[in-house]
Amino acid sequence: MPRPTARSPLYKTKRWQTLRNKVLVRDTYTCQMCGTILRDGRSLPYSAVVDHLQPAGLRPDLFFDEGNLQAVCKSCHDGPCSSIEARHTDPETIKREKQAFVAIGYDATGRPTSPNHPWNAAP
Repeated sequence: MPRPTARSPLYKTKRWQTLRNKVLVRDTYTCQMCGTILRDGRSLPYSAVVDHLQPAGLRPDLFFDEGNLQAVCKSCHDGPCSSIEARHTDPETIKREKQAFVAIGYDATGRPTSPNHPWNAAP
């Protein structure tokens, strides 16, 4: 299989569209990096994107592997995901960093992480 790119015809296939929808449902239309609810569309910051944990360009054999996919918002895909991929060439390292990413200011449940936030103040 040739190395897929963002413009790869593989993204237009029925197989990819079916798998993409399956991942979005599995992840309850929630960004796995920042926790935001995903929306339809392509250009909004919270548009739904299905990201390859190990980039398809580095691991084309995992292109259709559901375990290598996660639902993210366009903001996280274009920001942290791209930044992580630009810093590393090892697919496993990229996957680990993406999975360990926590949006600044909030934990995975959406609770503020700052001890100074009113929600975290002692009674």
